[in-house]
Amino acid sequence: MKFPTMSFNMLTFWTGLTAGVLFYLMNRFYTFFHFIENEWLLSVFPDWEKNWLNQLQLLFIVCLISIVWAFLYKSFIKTGESIIPGVIVNLILLLLIFAGGWLADAAMNPLKLEAHTVISMTSLFILHGAFTGYSIAYHEPYEQDSETSGAL
Repeated sequence: MKFPTMSFNMLTFWTGLTAGVLFYLMNRFYTFFHFIENEWLLSVFPDWEKNWLNQLQLLFIVCLISIVWAFLYKSFIKTGESIIPGVIVNLILLLLIFAGGWLADAAMNPLKLEAHTVISMTSLFILHGAFTGYSIAYHEPYEQDSETSGAL
């Protein structure tokens, strides 16, 4: 089977962009159906209102952070063909967010959140880490080699 090919950097960019869009959409889904009790991404920017322009800016920021995260994962964390490092690092990131919310007594204080919010946020970060880890760890069929470099 012949796979479409691209460079590893482009694959990492598209993985980060797709992961950011999926993260944002899943967060909106969780918030809409009250799996997450408040708009926690918007609470990072307290002066922002809940309108479509701010949501678009938030999507851009989430995608940018996710692209940077994908390149950092590719450069420093990827150890082989496994999604486990991506999931573990995302869980550590979630714990840091919770610790920062606890220390700053912000809206993300885990002691003030309901259990379903903590569980939903944990699943959201696990899904993001698994998607990024899998897409970057198992990249060989999509990478250009000397035989197919002229195909594009």
